[in-house]
Amino acid sequence: MHSIKVLLVHRKELVREGLSRILTDQPGIELVGTSCGGHEGIQLMYQLEPDIVIAHTDVADFDLTVEAGQYIGEKLPNTRVILLTDSTEERALFLALKLGARAYLSDDISVDKLTTSIRRIYEGEVIISPPLARRLLQEFSLKEDIKRESHPKDHTDLTKREIEVLNLVAEGKTNREIADALFITENTAKVHMRSIMDKLHVRNRQLAVRLATQKGIVSPWPSTNIDAKTGLNNSE
Repeated sequence: MHSIKVLLVHRKELVREGLSRILTDQPGIELVGTSCGGHEGIQLMYQLEPDIVIAHTDVADFDLTVEAGQYIGEKLPNTRVILLTDSTEERALFLALKLGARAYLSDDISVDKLTTSIRRIYEGEVIISPPLARRLLQEFSLKEDIKRESHPKDHTDLTKREIEVLNLVAEGKTNREIADALFITENTAKVHMRSIMDKLHVRNRQLAVRLATQKGIVSPWPSTNIDAKTGLNNSE
């Protein structure tokens, strides 16, 4: 029986050594090499041509992660990637899928599940751990909501004041903070917000900001994701 050749890439030596011992003891799995990452990891991929690469996502190594993913896709089409992560950020998840990772798993996964995942990935399956899968589905659902609730007509009927309010919402400000910034009452800010949502044909502030940003109605503020302050509460 052909052993599954595995290359382990992890920047933490302690974790790398622990996983190495675990994988070495698994029947049908051959640990062919380990690396702390970087260009050394890419070089080992080229030299060893493993069946499976197990790597930990590292935001500090973001550009190199892109390079490694592109390299595997072009030079090692038969190599499958399992990414271990402690992050649920959309950027990391979508990047992993875009670069062709076949499994995206939380790094607290059990030994049994990890070894089972290795064998399933080798057989051609794609695996995303349940918490990360839920996050992915939520993001796609939100994008679909925006598409469904988009209206084909031009949205230039927003007033100057409403656009000012929407820009402040995009900054993550509450109705009270908007009122203070524009020297209006909090109730007036709420009225403006209801009018904005009616005109944009959306049901909450978050969708209003995202749709308006897509349409160029408001500036793409870095803090467009306003869940932390406003969430889906339209009565604030």
